[in-house]
Amino acid sequence: MPATQQQACPPQLRTGGIAVPQDPSAEGYAKYFYNFWRPVTAIRAGDTDGNPETAPDPAWIGVVTTPNHPEYPAAHGCFSGASTETLNYLFGTDEVRLSVDSNVVGIVNPVRTYERLSDALQEVLDARIYGGMHYRNSTRVGAKLGGQVSRFTTRHFLRPAKHHGHEMNDSTYVDEK
Repeated sequence: MPATQQQACPPQLRTGGIAVPQDPSAEGYAKYFYNFWRPVTAIRAGDTDGNPETAPDPAWIGVVTTPNHPEYPAAHGCFSGASTETLNYLFGTDEVRLSVDSNVVGIVNPVRTYERLSDALQEVLDARIYGGMHYRNSTRVGAKLGGQVSRFTTRHFLRPAKHHGHEMNDSTYVDEK
């Protein structure tokens, strides 16, 4: 993060990205271990799943372009689960009001506001399903995996700099390498 952004960013958010870089290795390993097909492949090849009741729809396409790697677990679920879990740890609560904006052309509502971190996470997970890229189970498992990576990382690499009960400031949490 550039220094100008760090200065405008609370210290809790500067350390919030610590667990997130650890997550892609867990998610990537799982994707290629399970090698699960995406909805676009399953729907188009519905007659090859061993279920005589399933019919294919060779023309089906998702709303969003499907990435060309295995489906399970959902990477955005992992990343968002790690992010929200880390912020929950740092703030000590899920009740954190936040707004996120986008400069993507054509978005009807470019600013999204949430009352809780879990609300933002749920919207990310739902969007991956609505876009046609993931199944619900994969988004849930991805978020759980990301949360587990965050809990391990925050518990092992962040430590309170002062005893609990003291007011939090820039030195409350330190990176322990």
